[in-house]
Amino acid sequence: MKYGKVTGVEKDVSRLCQGTDMIGSEQLDTSLAILDAAFEQGINCFDCAHIYGADGDNEKTFANWVHSRGVRDKVVLFDKVTHPITDDDRITPELIAKEIDISLDRLQFDHIEILALHRDDPQTPAGEIVDVLNEYHNAGKIGAFGGSNWTVERLKEANAHAAAKGIRPMTVSSPQYSLAEMVQPIWPGCVGLGGAAHAADRTWYAENDVAIFSWSSLGRGFLSGRVTRAGAEQAKTLLEEDVVNAMYCEDNFKRLDRAWELAGEKGVSLPQIALAFVLAQPMKTHPFTGGADGDQIAQNVSCLEIDLTPADLAWLDLQSETR
Repeated sequence: MKYGKVTGVEKDVSRLCQGTDMIGSEQLDTSLAILDAAFEQGINCFDCAHIYGADGDNEKTFANWVHSRGVRDKVVLFDKVTHPITDDDRITPELIAKEIDISLDRLQFDHIEILALHRDDPQTPAGEIVDVLNEYHNAGKIGAFGGSNWTVERLKEANAHAAAKGIRPMTVSSPQYSLAEMVQPIWPGCVGLGGAAHAADRTWYAENDVAIFSWSSLGRGFLSGRVTRAGAEQAKTLLEEDVVNAMYCEDNFKRLDRAWELAGEKGVSLPQIALAFVLAQPMKTHPFTGGADGDQIAQNVSCLEIDLTPADLAWLDLQSETR
């Protein structure tokens, strides 16, 4: 495993992070086995959320594993709060504080290493959000903090406020980012970082101290190895309809064709090429992966051994016709 530094987190953070939306108490043995397998591969960063599972079952199951294995001092929790249920729900400083407190109680943790707001609410000034997150950081209850599905413009607003007040800025962000561009949101409120339309955003990340914890780094299954151009229609039965709508476009199939070609040349799998693409970017990237068993997790981790050149990256992302 390779590790990186994230401002606001004392521990080194694994470059690959394990998603946990598949774990729960109803499949406890399987859930604990997944977490064990990830940890054994050197993954120390795990992605949870306040909203996952009924009554916090996701956080409680993760906490069960942490406490039963005695690894609290070794893991980095990336936890998310404030996911609106309806379009009328507002994200307020009061709600942020309430959900952090509830999550800490569920987890029986005294702090969360990385805290992100699951969605943004542009009606709430970013400065108000930064202020309450600083209060929790100063109290030792959260380390690094930032936004999941926040636009670069909102991150700039938040960090301009922090700079003006001399307080801690947002140093993490969690957009959808993969070789495949999300051409329309998979779910309402989702923000992507792929494709030519977001080139300026990626430049901003490369020039600023904001680490990217990308979700759906395999395009929500589009880059899982189950999809080919020739089998695109058949593959629709394997993917969620929202994923098909978000990922099925000619540019993404061109990217897919090239990824298959490069995977064949290097003797690796398509998902490994796709993850290597995210990791090789000139940004601080930590892709979330969703390996469901030890073999899948080991295959994902093997992507760290793949070297992609700048020419490979440009060619894969359709920025060049040669490499």
